[in-house]
Amino acid sequence: MKKSIKKQKKQSEILLFSYFLFYGLQPLVVYYAGSVYGRITAMLITDLLYVLFLFVMCLPDLFANLEKCRIKDIKTVLLIVVALFSMNIFFSFMTSFLKLTAPENEMQLMQLFETAPVYFVLKACLIGPFIEEMIFRYSVHKCFSYPYRIYISGFLFGMMHMISTLLSGNYMNMIYIVLYAGTGLLLSYVYEKNQNIFTVISGHAMYNLIAVMMVIFYG
Repeated sequence: MKKSIKKQKKQSEILLFSYFLFYGLQPLVVYYAGSVYGRITAMLITDLLYVLFLFVMCLPDLFANLEKCRIKDIKTVLLIVVALFSMNIFFSFMTSFLKLTAPENEMQLMQLFETAPVYFVLKACLIGPFIEEMIFRYSVHKCFSYPYRIYISGFLFGMMHMISTLLSGNYMNMIYIVLYAGTGLLLSYVYEKNQNIFTVISGHAMYNLIAVMMVIFYG
């Protein structure tokens, strides 16, 4: 049993390292891809390769989680979506009152939507939720003990969405870390209780899908 836990922790540490390595190297690959079309293609190919890597590394656990899926998990998924939208609505009022601009990562996503809408939808609704939940929930939860893993997961998730804001120097927008870290904490708490990675992947993906549809149809 101890060997199994140790092996899982080691695997999760590798996954965490691979994530930071991947997103450190991907911009370099994209930079040398040439044209806009070449860069979008490079991003899509590297994203899919990383998804494949995660699948191969975690295949037994993914199948085990898939077998645990139940109809009642749909209720949990819907509750995740409602909770995330409630948090965003509350935060929107607060940032409007403070007269803050949208966070830099959201502006980058909107630019991506205008340049490559199909890739944007795939990234936001499928690729992104799968990678982020496999790293920030699945891997972090195996690397750290309860309850620290919930807080570490939330903090890392929040910080990863704030990197572009930090690099831009728009430090007023760092307040958005409260929203992103809160999102990470919520998803981490649900995963801790539900113990099925597909529940949080589905909740994350459904929330993003609805948000994307709102962007497409309402601008």
